[in-house]
Amino acid sequence: MRKIYLSLLVFIFIVFSNAQSKTNLEILNSLIDSVAEEISNNYNSTNSEFDLEINTPNEYTFLKNRITFSLKNNDLNIFTNVDTTDKKIIFNLDKAVTNYHQIIKGGIFGDLLLERELIISGTYYLENDYKVENSKEFYFSEIDTVLLDNIKKLENSSLPFTKDELPPEPFFSGIIEPAVALGTAVVAVILFFTVRSN
Repeated sequence: MRKIYLSLLVFIFIVFSNAQSKTNLEILNSLIDSVAEEISNNYNSTNSEFDLEINTPNEYTFLKNRITFSLKNNDLNIFTNVDTTDKKIIFNLDKAVTNYHQIIKGGIFGDLLLERELIISGTYYLENDYKVENSKEFYFSEIDTVLLDNIKKLENSSLPFTKDELPPEPFFSGIIEPAVALGTAVVAVILFFTVRSN
């Protein structure tokens, strides 16, 4: 009876934890929020107004709105129109990527898990009367594991930076389960005939 309860608890935990997996885009957005918080801590002490210039490669243009939202959400008084004030925050997003590192077997009969890493990096600085001040580099990443079967739900098919090629599955993951099942069947047959002959 205890085994049934334990199995049920493990099943509920797996279902709950996988239901809570964030999409790749959600994690990238949270990393942008971290950069925005850092910028706010560096520049918001004077309660000044800032122009905002965001520079990204074309493939990251989709993230510009999130950058603006995050900065405003961190109480920065920013304008996206050029030359509204004499202070300008220049935000350069150089990289926003999803990397899949390895596929891991979750126990002998467990599901296949995928280790994923999401990264954003770049630079930002304050331009005050056309002079560069307080230039900083940023690099934020998050690593976790998700169910391999769920990966298509966590990617966004129209945003290439939320996807990556899957690494090869572990060699032994396809061998161990059939070998254990075959071994169990052989032992059962041997025991059946041994007990019957006695």
